[in-house]
Parts: sequence; C-alpha cells; structure tokens
Amino acid sequence: MRAAPAVLIGALAFAAPATAQDRAAIAGGYQVDQMEVGGGLLLAADGRFRYALEYGAVSETAEGRWTVEDGTVRLTSEPRVKPPAFAVVKDEPAPAGELRVALADPGFDWGDPLEVAIAFEGQAGRRLRAVGKDGLVPLEAGEIPVSVVPVMPVYGIAEPPHPLTPGGHRILFRFDANDFGRADFNGEPLRIDGTNLVLNRYDIAIRFKRFDDPAE
Repeated sequence: MRAAPAVLIGALAFAAPATAQDRAAIAGGYQVDQMEVGGGLLLAADGRFRYALEYGAVSETAEGRWTVEDGTVRLTSEPRVKPPAFAVVKDEPAPAGELRVALADPGFDWGDPLEVAIAFEGQAGRRLRAVGKDGLVPLEAGEIPVSVVPVMPVYGIAEPPHPLTPGGHRILFRFDANDFGRADFNGEPLRIDGTNLVLNRYDIAIRFKRFDDPAE
C-alpha cells in the first residue's frame, strides 16, 4: 500500500478536533505586543476566558468561554452582552422635508459632529450624514428618510433604527449605554500562530503573545 501524500496527511491533521492535550497546551496567559495597542487574554484550563483591549478610543473587556478547533481559538461572551442602544425622548413634527436630530447629554465627550445613519425610501442600505450645530440633517432633493439612528464613535451604528413617518421630524435621542465597553463575542476567531494568537479586530491584526511560555 502506498503511503498517503504528505499534503493529505497534513489536511487530515488540521481538520481533527482539538484534544484535551491540545487545549491544555493553549491555555495560559497572553499579552499584546505591538505599538499603540495594549491588552491581555487569559485562557483558563476550565474553558473560561478573560480579555481586555486598549486601542485608540477603544477600551473594552470580555469574559466567557473559549474553545479550540482547526487551528483557531474561539471566544464567546457569557453572559451575552446587552448592546448599547438609543431611546427616543421625543419626536416632534417639523416642516415637511425637514429632519433635525439632537442627542441628550450622555455624560461624556461624545465627539463632534454628531453623525446619523439614515435609510431612504427606494434606496438600499443606509447613508451617513453629519448633523449641523442647529440639529439640521442635510437632505438632498427627492430624498425621503424612512429611518434614522445616531452613530456611536468608534463602535459604529447601533440597532434598531428609529422609523420615520412621512413629514418632518425633530428628534431627541438618549444614549442607553447598557454593556458599553464589553465586547460581544460569538465564536470570535483567533488564529493560532505558533505560541501566539492573532485577533483581527478594528481593521488591525492584534497579536497576543504567550507570556508564560517556558521557552521565553
């Protein structure tokens, strides 16, 4: 019988589920080792994890359960995170074709200017618009907004958007932080690279370096 090609053997080994020995080898402490990024990751032997990241305006933490299979560690937040949202304090009528949006004081520096994501009748997706200092949202001729929601700095568009009826609107939103600053992972993948783990998040590759590696 001919020996199986080395490529096939490698593929079979890669597809095999992780053993308890594999998990034990990966469990341990990791820290970020790159410019302008800070953070750490603890993978406990009992399958729990703790995570923290500092990158620019991002400051987030997470905890939950981790698994490993096919060369990838996966993180799932537990308990699940309640994401930030916007509540409508009031939605008052305005002249037809006019949309004004304001944000109640969130208790911290939100940044300037306020941006909103708007869905328009007959158009796919949503458009980002900067809100003027007087609260006026610039609309182009023929645009009919059907929903609007403020955009969170760094974290992006929150859900759900606020639906709009025909006519003008003057809206005051309130920011409900909920679990703001906690990462909502649902099988978030980290690639195993030797003794390190690599997480692709916020458009960068974040490298977690094993700091309790006996070889270090």
